[in-house]
Amino acid sequence: MTLRGPSRNPKTLDDLKLINEGAQIFENLGCIGCHSFINSSSEDIQELLPLNHVPYKWQKSGLIDYLLKPEAHDSWSRMPNFSLSLQEASAIAAFMFSAVPNTATEELSLVGGNSKRGQKLVMELGCLNCHQLGQQSTSLKTLTLRDLQGKAWSTGCLAPLEVSTGKAPRFEFTEQERRGLSDFLKNHTFSLNLRDWTEFVQRQRKNLRCASCHELDLNKGRWSPLVDRLGETESVTAFSSAEETIHLKIPPLTWAGEKLRPEWTEQLITGRLLYKVRPRMKARMPSFPAYGPGFGRGLAQEHGFEPITQPRPTINQQQVDIGRQLIESDMLGCIDCHSVGNRAALAGPDTETINFQKISGRLRYSYFWRFLQDPQRILPGTMMPTFMDGHRSTLPSIYRGDARRQADALWNYIRSLQN
Repeated sequence: MTLRGPSRNPKTLDDLKLINEGAQIFENLGCIGCHSFINSSSEDIQELLPLNHVPYKWQKSGLIDYLLKPEAHDSWSRMPNFSLSLQEASAIAAFMFSAVPNTATEELSLVGGNSKRGQKLVMELGCLNCHQLGQQSTSLKTLTLRDLQGKAWSTGCLAPLEVSTGKAPRFEFTEQERRGLSDFLKNHTFSLNLRDWTEFVQRQRKNLRCASCHELDLNKGRWSPLVDRLGETESVTAFSSAEETIHLKIPPLTWAGEKLRPEWTEQLITGRLLYKVRPRMKARMPSFPAYGPGFGRGLAQEHGFEPITQPRPTINQQQVDIGRQLIESDMLGCIDCHSVGNRAALAGPDTETINFQKISGRLRYSYFWRFLQDPQRILPGTMMPTFMDGHRSTLPSIYRGDARRQADALWNYIRSLQN
């Protein structure tokens, strides 16, 4: 069951050191972008998912299991998987239980009741059409969408609030929702056979609350402004991004479909990526395993690209040798800020950014070339200098300053590093 799990020695969750550790992790992961412990009439805070019910809903061991793998019982869960260790999950659970006045810590003792009758009702009422319960299966037979197709349905679960639903469940639909569902059944069920990955990613970006952490176009992520507003009332320290470099901030989503190869995006979202692109960043990109393939395809198509990257041309070894020269400090100076494999960036951790070894697996060449020409336009505030425009480079000694040829040489060298 989702709310239960093996014993984790709940008494340890009262440890103050563990609670403080959980508060810090809660802060670093940006949980405040989606959740709040307080009730408020503020529109921004009302949009946050409340956590003040946690002690009443969860057993401590069950909450830890859920934090470790939110998709265990629901593959399409909206809760992110941050690949937490058992220690981290326990710390977060300890903090969450400590942050809410708790009068529900004792195990409830159920008196009376008929468990066999309860099991029968769970099977008969259709609970198992949506929920899992071991190997149990539903005995409720319902009409298929094909059976309902073309009918202006207004009874059963779509009946108005003042009309009995009979044996159908009461979903408390608003009038607008009820009319929308009825219209869909009558006129639009054909759309279920259509597949539009662009629509998928636009819908799921909202559903998964990606804007809680990421900027998109001119809209800032919810995390930063909410911290300023909630920092004094929430039980966590305000996250301060002012002291961080642009390279340690959460990257925007504005150019993601143009920037990232769909295969790499799918690996990232499904949680199969085996490294962290920005190792020193406090925030952590979570995974949503079921959503990965759709995001990879949808982000690409949103920017007019094919959902699968075409094969790349063979690496030009001559250009690899030129690119190897170009990164040095007396040339374009890439090595000052970028590590190259195990070779650390010369300027140190304060300005260190993406390791060259991790670039070509992520990026499309078209984005790489466009970024080189005007970094500030693509990523305002970046420390990446402008070395070249569409024609000329600031380094005339290689390829007579031909910007595109130098970019090609850099790209071939970067590709040769991919592991």
